[in-house]
Amino acid sequence: MKKTSVLLVLSALMSFVPFRAAAERADAGTVEVGLNLMYDTDTVAGADWTLGALLGYFWTDGWMVSGEFRLEDNDYTTLYSAVAGVEKSFEVGSADTITPFIPYVGAGVGFASASFENRGKKEEAEDRDGTAMILEFKGGLKVMLTGDLALDVGVYCDLATDDVYFDKDGPSKTDVSIRMGLRTFLF
Repeated sequence: MKKTSVLLVLSALMSFVPFRAAAERADAGTVEVGLNLMYDTDTVAGADWTLGALLGYFWTDGWMVSGEFRLEDNDYTTLYSAVAGVEKSFEVGSADTITPFIPYVGAGVGFASASFENRGKKEEAEDRDGTAMILEFKGGLKVMLTGDLALDVGVYCDLATDDVYFDKDGPSKTDVSIRMGLRTFLF
């Protein structure tokens, strides 16, 4: 309920914020910088936090090449990942319509390195490290808050060659996540 309330308040505030046509933000030569942060003090894995950063360049209208870095940490797992990818932004509406929405899809390839600490019984305890190549697929929506700032919500699916992710069943080769953050457009 809390998350729904926050999204409704953000939606209401957006109606009062002036914005440029979203299509202008995906023009060739535009540089895009993104940041997302998640921190949760009370999880099964202790304090859990994630920091992600993105730097991208639109080499042609609607097409961006980017690099992403992500760090996740909790009481059991530490994960670093870096991905180089391509993202396609789509125009919504026509030349006469001003819209704050930029849907996108993307794919990338990179690597991830994880450290797992087993918190089981002492005789069964075994720490484990892993490094893997990853293939990432994503899709999402950027909502322009101002002329150069957008709220970004995306669904990411990462496929790895080794168990570098951690889910309720233990180490895993796949990770599906919803990421939310801000992106700003430069130049």
